[in-house]
Amino acid sequence: MTDPRFLDRPMILETPKKNDDGDEMDAVNLALLRKFAASGIARAG
Repeated sequence: MTDPRFLDRPMILETPKKNDDGDEMDAVNLALLRKFAASGIARAG
């Protein structure tokens, strides 16, 4: 997400909508992305 090589590339982030228990994951995934962005962590995979 923060790698400068990708600054001029459009991106789509696909995440699961529900976990195996049927819980909504949008809020969980968004919180995790915000945590990564705040700490400067970029993860792949």
